[in-house]
Order: sequence, then structure tokens, then C-alpha cells
Amino acid sequence: MVAWAVSRLIRHPVRALVHRERLGLSYLLRDTLITLSSFTVFLLGLVVALATLGVTLGPIFAGLGVIGILVGLAVQDSLGNLAARAMILLYRSYDVDDCVKVAGAEVIVKRMNLLARTRGGSTRC
Repeated sequence: MVAWAVSRLIRHPVRALVHRERLGLSYLLRDTLITLSSFTVFLLGLVVALATLGVTLGPIFAGLGVIGILVGLAVQDSLGNLAARAMILLYRSYDVDDCVKVAGAEVIVKRMNLLARTRGGSTRC
């Protein structure tokens, strides 16, 4: 419970930090950094809690590694899409409120997400 509360609290200072105008971060990168920082704090808190309770973490991490490999093999196509979205994040080819023309259709990007397709309104440019 403490790890969850701290992970929720860390979102506010990280949000304030990444929304500074001089950094010039894209909306997608801002959201990704906020989510990643919160998730990392939660996982660290969970590991500390388990270690404090005397749980042996080695077999748990080994099992998670095997599960990770199996899931990775099962979702190869989705991981390819994730890699493509990561490239959009890194190269900043477009961002929210940009006009994008794809396959003859012109739309304004309303939302972006690194892990899933999000469909906003089909506002034309």
C-alpha cells in the first residue's frame, strides 16, 4: 500500500518537471516518462516490501524472466508495433495537434499512446 501511495505521489513532481517549456518534450514522451517513473517507484517499493518480509527474490526473478520470454514470443507482432511507436517517440516525426496525411487521408492527431492504438475524433486538417 505504501509503494502504491508513493508511486501516485511521485507523478505530481515528475509531471511538473516534464511540462517545463524549455525541455521541449513531446506529449507522448511526457506521458511515457510520468507513467514509467510511477511504475518504477511502485516496483522498487514492492521488491523492498517482499525482501523485508523475508521472501527470497531470486526464484521470483528467474520465473519472471521465463514468463517474459514466453510472452515476448507470443506477442511478437505487438512488440513490432511498440518498436514503431518508440521510433515515433524518439524521432518526433509528429505530435499531438499536428496534421498528418496517411494513405490520402488528412487528420489532426488528438491523442497518442505508446502501448495501444487510440482513436480520437477524425478531425480533418
